Amino acid sequence: MKELAIIIPTYNEQLSIQKVIDDWSIVLPVDSFDLIIVNDGSKDGTLDILEKNKKIIQNLIVINKINEGHGKAICAGYKYTIDKNYKYTFQTDSDNQFSSIDFPALWKKRNSEKYDIILGDRVERNDPILRIILSRVILRYCLCIFFKKNLNDPNIPYRLMSYKFLNNFMLLDPSRYIAPNIIMSLYAEKLIFLKVSHSKREVGEIKWPLKKIIKFGLTLFNDLKNFYKYNKFENEKN
Repeated sequence: MKELAIIIPTYNEQLSIQKVIDDWSIVLPVDSFDLIIVNDGSKDGTLDILEKNKKIIQNLIVINKINEGHGKAICAGYKYTIDKNYKYTFQTDSDNQFSSIDFPALWKKRNSEKYDIILGDRVERNDPILRIILSRVILRYCLCIFFKKNLNDPNIPYRLMSYKFLNNFMLLDPSRYIAPNIIMSLYAEKLIFLKVSHSKREVGEIKWPLKKIIKFGLTLFNDLKNFYKYNKFENEKN
């Protein structure tokens, strides 16, 4: 059993994926971890780059799937790590906005207080202002009101999870949610945020169209409503 799996979902990131692979492939010794990239049906040259790297990086694993969206790609990676019994799973994104330089701080915390998940916190977030407002203000306020949880950065794609916690979480079938990492942050009983750096996205889809933001927001609201009902039912049952 390897100790750590690093999960990176990707879609049409041919301009950044090589930098991400170079960054994360040197984090830990080869015999201790695997770098698992979930290609969510990319239509550009992303898969070609992954296959070339796979030939020279022995602990690089590529999961190639049809395009179903970011949330389902994340869950496909999580399912793989559970099936293969990795002791810990770490998830980040493929847009090169995060760096492996912050990972040791999270890794060091893994045994200290038995947290369900250890998350990054983008203190200086380099995203379009609308996305920051939606996440830092509106979403955070809603989660405080309805779930009584004050979460600094609930959807951050920079998180370390234990096998036991992730296995329990996957029983909820989180792939049905548009943002499973937000649901995970709500589901966790013991979590901690650690400050991490966040770079400006230089290539790819830098700004979401308003139509995409509205569609995401409405779907997320419905998901949170359903999870609230589930959470309330579980609390009453116990």
